[in-house]
Amino acid sequence: MLKFSCKDNGGRFMVCKKCGEEIKEGAEFCIKCGTKVEKEEIIKKAENNSNSTKTALIIIFSIVGSILLIILIVFLIWLFIFKKSVDTYKDLTNNAENIIDKTIDKIEEKVEKIE
Repeated sequence: MLKFSCKDNGGRFMVCKKCGEEIKEGAEFCIKCGTKVEKEEIIKKAENNSNSTKTALIIIFSIVGSILLIILIVFLIWLFIFKKSVDTYKDLTNNAENIIDKTIDKIEEKVEKIE
């Protein structure tokens, strides 16, 4: 079985299954011991890496989507509460205006009686 590793420069290389020597990409034989590089193993490993990448992307998009959904829900709840607060404020303001108007009317009536 060939092993894959990463170099510091981000390049891919294989390791010989027999002697452990680094094998350049595209090589058909190990330059140290002459063991043949099996192409099927390379293809399988590439497919596994592709599946891992897809799985990672699915997980990342799921997390981002979940976060956006939570933000949307919190915003809608806040909007609902804020709207109720605005309606309550309007009701209180209207009630206060009615009380002030009634009080002014009563004061005007008393002033007229005094005069």
